[in-house]
Amino acid sequence: MALEDVAITPSDEAPSAALQAFLDDADARLDTLIADGLTTRLPNFAPAEFHVVHATLAVLADGPAGGECFLEWGSALGGITGIAAALGFRASGIEIDDEMVTLSRALLAAHGLRAEIAQGSFVPDEHEIPPEFEDPETATLQTGMAAYDLLERDLDEFAVVYAYPWPDMEDAFLDLFDTYASPGALFVTYHGQDGCRVRKKV
Repeated sequence: MALEDVAITPSDEAPSAALQAFLDDADARLDTLIADGLTTRLPNFAPAEFHVVHATLAVLADGPAGGECFLEWGSALGGITGIAAALGFRASGIEIDDEMVTLSRALLAAHGLRAEIAQGSFVPDEHEIPPEFEDPETATLQTGMAAYDLLERDLDEFAVVYAYPWPDMEDAFLDLFDTYASPGALFVTYHGQDGCRVRKKV
């Protein structure tokens, strides 16, 4: 595997007022969805802490990757994709669940954030999906047609890719990124209380 860790000191700069309004709205909508049974329908759903991811993406936005193409794997309600768009990335998300795709597009549009959400799988069609992706007890995605054609970009055209992998799925995510991302691309992963980790393909 040709990935190396990138040391990042998270930014302590607060989100802009407009971005904070978006994040507050996203949190409120997530609370409503969860109260209405979202985690029963999608038992593996677990949102990241927006402020933690923002603190990492804000640093990347001020570096060489700033303004480049950003992709969120499994974008759910679009919170992280929205953060990336607000920070100046050309942001996209891929989400398999049709209801979440509809809701995320509505949320982003309500706050004037230019980001594209494509419905489908973030696993390229030619990639052999590990069995654990298909186990209903542990899978973090449903199998389906890859969404890259809808975005009119291949995975190697994204400078930054973000994902929130379950611990037992992290190696599969890393292998997927290492196989298809371009050299120099950054992979940002969220790890709960441990925050975000950034790796670069070399």
